Amino acid sequence: MKNELAGRKFKFSYGDFEVVDAFSETHISYEVISGEFKGVKGEVPYSINQVSDGIYAISWQEPDGATITHVDDLNTGTSLSYFTASDLSFYQMKGTFIELD
Repeated sequence: MKNELAGRKFKFSYGDFEVVDAFSETHISYEVISGEFKGVKGEVPYSINQVSDGIYAISWQEPDGATITHVDDLNTGTSLSYFTASDLSFYQMKGTFIELD
């Protein structure tokens, strides 16, 4: 499978919560730019699986134990995100994303 995300950077918006994610072939760099977790950032390995044409399931674990799974639709710019924080609080978010230069 060709990784359509590699070399690209996106801003995800889930209401008041926004994050910028940059993808390489094997790692995601993330920075929360607004919301409850503003300032959290890092770089970790991620996994990606194609669900259908332009739709991907992406997941990773952050150093503090938080786990994140996205289902991102590159065709429509919509994202579903499921996030378990290190304190085990669980978030389900629906939002949009745009590609950054």
